[in-house]
Amino acid sequence: MVPSPLATPGEHRACFGGSALGRRGSTFCVRHLLPFRDLTLQSCNSGGFLHVRGRGCNPSRGPGERCGTRPGRDRRATPGAPPDCSPHGPQPVRKNSANGHNPSTVANDIRAGQIGCGTHRRRSGARRADSIRKFVLRAARLSDLVELGSLTPRAAAFLEASVRAGLNMMVAGGTQTGKTTMLNCLAAAIPGGDRVVSAEEVFELRFPHPDWVPLQTRQAGLEGTGEIRLRDLVKESLRMRPSRIIVGEVRSEECLDLLLALNAGLPGMGTLHANSAREALVKMCTLPLLAGENISARFVVPTVASSVDLVVHLGIDRHGIRRVDEIVGVPGRVENDVIETETIFERRGGDLERANGMPPRPELYERAGLDIHQILGEGR
Repeated sequence: MVPSPLATPGEHRACFGGSALGRRGSTFCVRHLLPFRDLTLQSCNSGGFLHVRGRGCNPSRGPGERCGTRPGRDRRATPGAPPDCSPHGPQPVRKNSANGHNPSTVANDIRAGQIGCGTHRRRSGARRADSIRKFVLRAARLSDLVELGSLTPRAAAFLEASVRAGLNMMVAGGTQTGKTTMLNCLAAAIPGGDRVVSAEEVFELRFPHPDWVPLQTRQAGLEGTGEIRLRDLVKESLRMRPSRIIVGEVRSEECLDLLLALNAGLPGMGTLHANSAREALVKMCTLPLLAGENISARFVVPTVASSVDLVVHLGIDRHGIRRVDEIVGVPGRVENDVIETETIFERRGGDLERANGMPPRPELYERAGLDIHQILGEGR
């Protein structure tokens, strides 16, 4: 029996435990699990197990996340996929997007082998895995994150004031820590009179704004032409006269173009994977080196120090709850090729508390009519 979409995540796992998925496990996964608002990742592998993740699912439990098994293996080749056995080794993974489609449409496309199929073939037999990532919109503004317990009201007020003042912000964290959700909440605080241009590989940003131009990359066709890279979108976005620029995820040489845009006086924000706020800055100093041999660390390090103002680092605890671990300010000073930072908020004993650091560029707060000392709860 399929549980109600309003059931808790624990009930999802209990109802599917030990039930047979049938021969079309991927279709079952899409049709019956995508409507659940608390599930964010579903994966059907060739071993016959269906894995789900969502709010309340502990990622450290491992086998406890298996919600069902199906007897036997479906060794039929996906239509349009390479043969089961290839003398040239593993075949490439099929990567496609199905944004905005309902569960029935996605299920039919997976059955037809058009989307969502990651195919990996070996000589010993077929290895098929269908992974579906669903973005769950639980928070649309910073106040919603306060209600969810991700950050404190004082930290939320500080972040909202920083966005209104036009500080450059980077959201860092590991996988599934809520970076996209945080970026959506920060973008929702952008004043309505600003023109926002975003660049993403897959449309994931969703925030209310009257003047927002979303851009998406495109893969190359069968002839190897028609590719639109993220670097190209960042460059073209500057020709659209934006007031703010947002890059969904920075993970390659497009970091150089983003830094050049931020260093030119254009406020912006983005996300990247990092273990801490300090490592996020180190990664931003490393990624631009992929743009070419003429880019050196002597140029990149001071550029990062002068371009990035705040780094918001997110984490997930052992209970699967996503939280803000620290908010770090970058004053712009470099000592021995190391960027100096000031911790503004940090998590101590499970609580996000105020630290001794102050945010950089206080003149931007004054220009926006904001008293940063009052927002942080400090007297002059």
